[in-house]
Amino acid sequence: MDQAGGHKSKRPRVSANIAALYLPPHSPELNPVERLWRYLRSHHMDIRAFDDCQHQLDVCARAWQQLTPELLKSVCS
Repeated sequence: MDQAGGHKSKRPRVSANIAALYLPPHSPELNPVERLWRYLRSHHMDIRAFDDCQHQLDVCARAWQQLTPELLKSVCS
């Protein structure tokens, strides 16, 4: 879990069979989802002008739908 101020609570609810690991502050490179966002920006939304908000949402949805388990494993590992 990252330690961003908005992501912390006084008592996070974690199941007894799950160990919470806290990432060091200011280390987005250790958070796999940050790699996914970087991939999506660089492959689907780079240097692009969107007509409107709906156009941007459509591009994001298409990009998300093209993700496969293999690609996610490759990008996030």
